[in-house]
Amino acid sequence: WTKEEESELLRVLKKENRCDWERIALRLQEATQTSRPRSAVDCLMRYQRSLNPDFQRSNWTPAEDTALQAAVVRCNAHNWQSVSQYLPQRSSAQCMHRWEKVLRPGILKGAWTLEEDVEVLTWAEAYLEDGGGPWQALAERIPSRTGVQIRERYVNMLAPHLKARDTWTPEEDAALLAAVAAKGPRWGAIAAQLAPRTDNQCWRRYQTLAPQEARALQQVKVIQRTQLKQHFANSPIHSRPEVV
Repeated sequence: WTKEEESELLRVLKKENRCDWERIALRLQEATQTSRPRSAVDCLMRYQRSLNPDFQRSNWTPAEDTALQAAVVRCNAHNWQSVSQYLPQRSSAQCMHRWEKVLRPGILKGAWTLEEDVEVLTWAEAYLEDGGGPWQALAERIPSRTGVQIRERYVNMLAPHLKARDTWTPEEDAALLAAVAAKGPRWGAIAAQLAPRTDNQCWRRYQTLAPQEARALQQVKVIQRTQLKQHFANSPIHSRPEVV
């Protein structure tokens, strides 16, 4: 989304009924005349995720977590629109993700067991053979973990094409250091250059090869995240970072 599209979307919203997103999308297209028209869903999601001043983008507080847990008890956990009514500064999507990824009872964190790994391998291979899809679907088979956890475990640790975790050759080490020097901490791009290594493997190996530099990168990342959160929470809408 461009700044001009965002500005025009806000102008349209001042004039139109916010329940009629098809009409809002049409008015936006008439005003911007872009070659790629935005759909009603595009407009709604952009507003809710990036432009709606009533929704918080900051970290969840303990009080909000408590309110969300109580709301899930009152409402059906699958009716997130109703749940979000109890948290006026959070969207239904925010409530769903917070519950499913953090608060849902039974979610395990930390070390994986052998039994869990066997389950992931069993279900992931069959799942990928069928064409894949949202990894959250596998969480229904392995309810102790979230879809994100399952994907990370499989992609970074269990996928059959991965090399053994600790068997890096001197040539790979040299290629890794050269790639970091050339690209910076862009671990996805580095992993593509060192296939079949994953981004997580490259980062962990770099921590072993260059511990001081790795710690410095982590400190820079923490500072950048803090600055981004402060900027995002306190700045006017149109100076917020892009959400794509």
